[in-house]
Amino acid sequence: EYYGGDFIRDIRYILTLDSDTNLSVGSVREMLSVALHPVNKPIVENGRVVSGYGIIQPTVKTELVSAYKTGFSRLISGAGGADAYASASFIRSQTLFGSGNFCGKGLINVSLFNSLVKDKIPQGIVLSHDVIEGSILRTLCATEITLTDSTPGNTVSFFRRQHRWIRGDFQNLYFLKGKAISQIGETKIYDE
Repeated sequence: EYYGGDFIRDIRYILTLDSDTNLSVGSVREMLSVALHPVNKPIVENGRVVSGYGIIQPTVKTELVSAYKTGFSRLISGAGGADAYASASFIRSQTLFGSGNFCGKGLINVSLFNSLVKDKIPQGIVLSHDVIEGSILRTLCATEITLTDSTPGNTVSFFRRQHRWIRGDFQNLYFLKGKAISQIGETKIYDE
């Protein structure tokens, strides 16, 4: 009955993960219950969520098996290492600004995404779209929900990932001035 992308109309939330991200038991149910809580109901003003949240992001930790797989992964993971997720400022941003930094793993409100983000980010140009999406939709860091992710097993894969992330962050500087993100000029409580 559904053809092409029409099925998306009936979906309220979508969970985005990387191929090496592992869900914990009950984590999807927990993220959904946080998203549906009345306190977190998104309120939209000027083309952005100004209260409530359009994205629920769990805590991401390095998977234990991956952290001890190679000498390099043991060196950069865990105590004394440079684990990318442990050193990120997701929670600090949440505390200071009321919204965390979205790292691409989380529960996204589909209709909010379609109405506020979809047409505002140029296709195929932005390498690191997570930060932009998170700033428009507002991200709640649900620190009590934890997912695990693998860590690079060697220096080459580590620096390739770092290079990709840094390039993406530099591309996002363009959006700090509001480029390509239009202002709608209306306030509404988002009802689904």
